[in-house]
Amino acid sequence: MVKFQVRWIKKHYKRQEYRYKHYDLGLPAKLNDEIEPHEKKDFELDFTSRETAEKETITITMTRNKTAKQVCSEKRE
Repeated sequence: MVKFQVRWIKKHYKRQEYRYKHYDLGLPAKLNDEIEPHEKKDFELDFTSRETAEKETITITMTRNKTAKQVCSEKRE
């Protein structure tokens, strides 16, 4: 099971304090081996949600465009 966690982040700027929400998604530890090869890469994020009478479905899609240089180096390995 995965839950969203919310933290309030405080930033000080010109003697004023600003607060904003930061959302975390805690993933199960059993996924560590699958996630670690991708942790240093930048991904685009797409968030969609759908609700029916029986279920609420949230789909978070992370995509990354590979450059030609990366594709060539991965083929060699």
